[in-house]
Amino acid sequence: MEKPRWIMLSHVFGATVPVYGDTHAHPGVEAVKSIRAGDSANVFRITLENHWGTHCDAPAHFFDHGNKVADLTADAWVFSHPSVVEVTVGPGELIGVAALQSLDAQCDLVLLRSGFQRHRGEDIYSHDNPGVHAEVGFWLRANRPRVRAVGMDF
Repeated sequence: MEKPRWIMLSHVFGATVPVYGDTHAHPGVEAVKSIRAGDSANVFRITLENHWGTHCDAPAHFFDHGNKVADLTADAWVFSHPSVVEVTVGPGELIGVAALQSLDAQCDLVLLRSGFQRHRGEDIYSHDNPGVHAEVGFWLRANRPRVRAVGMDF
């Protein structure tokens, strides 16, 4: 039996993570308890915004009555027919339906690989990144209804 092929979908999370918009805040880690201070364990408080680094935007990100990430069960994150779609897209450009025409009907996760992540750490990554045209969501619902998530490298 062939070993599954794994694709790392995350980047290291830390003080240099690109942040969305013009915020200059960064993730924070603060010691709450310390063994050195006589506590029974080391405990840390981690602060971050939901739009930093590798993350998931659940429907509630765009719709007041949509599910939040915390509403999703563990099995919602398991996909059996993912598809990696290679796309060529430049700064500020939108990916349209044409890029997805070859998706298999069984696909349940679309991963858009543009290579734009090579710009991490540059202003262009946070301020002029590509996007996905709204028509893609409507097309997926109508033509590939098994798709439950779309991921991208930007």
